[in-house]
Amino acid sequence: VRKAMNVHPRYNKIFKQMFKELTNAKAKKIIQPKGGILISSPISQTPYHCDKTETLLWHIRGEKRVYVYPNNETYLPQKAYEAMLDNMIDDDLPYNKTFDDEAEIIDLKPGQAACWSLNAPHRVDNSSFCVSVASEYSTQDSRLKNAAIRTDAYLRRTIGFAPKRYKETGQITRILKGGVALMLKKLGIIGKPVEAIDYVAFKLDANTKGYVVPVEPYVREF
Repeated sequence: VRKAMNVHPRYNKIFKQMFKELTNAKAKKIIQPKGGILISSPISQTPYHCDKTETLLWHIRGEKRVYVYPNNETYLPQKAYEAMLDNMIDDDLPYNKTFDDEAEIIDLKPGQAACWSLNAPHRVDNSSFCVSVASEYSTQDSRLKNAAIRTDAYLRRTIGFAPKRYKETGQITRILKGGVALMLKKLGIIGKPVEAIDYVAFKLDANTKGYVVPVEPYVREF
């Protein structure tokens, strides 16, 4: 239920309190927190991906296992993250089963929450019917990182520049690249949203084994 924590008055009151306490604990300004209520089946799986913002998963009902992977060139190639910020690909990433050997595993039970470092690749497996609040937010640090890497993406695409990974650059370089990204965005050179056509390719049928029936793809209208 997307944005439920922001738009529903009762939930929004709780959500604001959650992030007020989080802000006090982090001693950092939290920017644009968003939250949705995630209701998922026992066989639900969230594929291997990373998020562009800080992420917090507040677990309410059921049990699920979260796999969090190292944030380095093997698990999150720089080119892939640049392409995500450049709106060239979705958040899903190429996954290899051997990655699990280095994963940190978090088994979530009701009343627990999990977070991980910014952009860390992760995936999730349910083991029962689950209800969670999936939330995301930005900070000045995460905004600067994304802005600097958008500049890297632009330079790679236009002049073939091969940048270092963000954590290998100094703060002055990061700020300069962030400023360049702001200028490029104001000029309309970067930051243009790419709206992919969203197709529906199946329907649900209670009289069919597995309940899923393929249909001729059509454009989603909701």
